[in-house]
Amino acid sequence: MKSCEWIVCEPTNRWAAALRVAVARAANWPAGEPRLYEVRSLEELAARLEVRPNALGFINVHDDNVPRVLSWLAAARGLYSRARFVALIDCRLSREEIADALLEAGAAEIAYSPRYLQHVLALTRQHAAIAATRPAASAADNSLMESIWSSLPWQPEERPVG
Repeated sequence: MKSCEWIVCEPTNRWAAALRVAVARAANWPAGEPRLYEVRSLEELAARLEVRPNALGFINVHDDNVPRVLSWLAAARGLYSRARFVALIDCRLSREEIADALLEAGAAEIAYSPRYLQHVLALTRQHAAIAATRPAASAADNSLMESIWSSLPWQPEERPVG
């Protein structure tokens, strides 16, 4: 598996520690993987994504930041099309009320407890495999057509122009 960096955005290190433990317990995980960065704000997450466009972003969602995270995720879909995001839900939030909104806004997965992260690890493996097949970012990657073609599981011999 090619290195896929994880960026954990949370006010504490609770989820980051849980992710490290989950990886340590996972079978067949390459040594030293993934590279995990911790940031404390969505602005820091955005700055990291500028440098690491294929990263997997983990965003802690709690009472105080729900509207901001929803808005940020909706904008991030267009700005960071190569990244994927996992919403880390605070246990005090109602799952039913927030989950659909987060998925609609752009979260690829939702974690409800630091104790149960197997489904998140499955997503990370899938994302790393996709990221490994992508060429390095270039100015051409910014076009919608290039983005669509590069996300297809098969590649035609010639890409259409315009």
